[in-house]
Amino acid sequence: MKKVLMDCVNSNKTRIKDVDNKLAATDNYVSRYLPFNMFCQAIECCKIIQKNLNADRDLRDRIENYEKFKMSSLYDIILADDGRAPKMFKKD
Repeated sequence: MKKVLMDCVNSNKTRIKDVDNKLAATDNYVSRYLPFNMFCQAIECCKIIQKNLNADRDLRDRIENYEKFKMSSLYDIILADDGRAPKMFKKD
């Protein structure tokens, strides 16, 4: 009975470790990769919605400059990814 109980405990420990690893991977995605994906989608929407983007060179230049600046900082975050993202949000 003791052996069966220890096997069950070890099995549960393995499952818990697996869940912790998946949770860490999800946290890493949410803190590092999701902002990049959301920014790319937001910029695409802005370019589609803004009808006079091609006509207004100043507006187009400002959007492109902001896009370059923000993409550079988001790339730096992704390039520095070591799989242990800082917790930038609270979980209940």
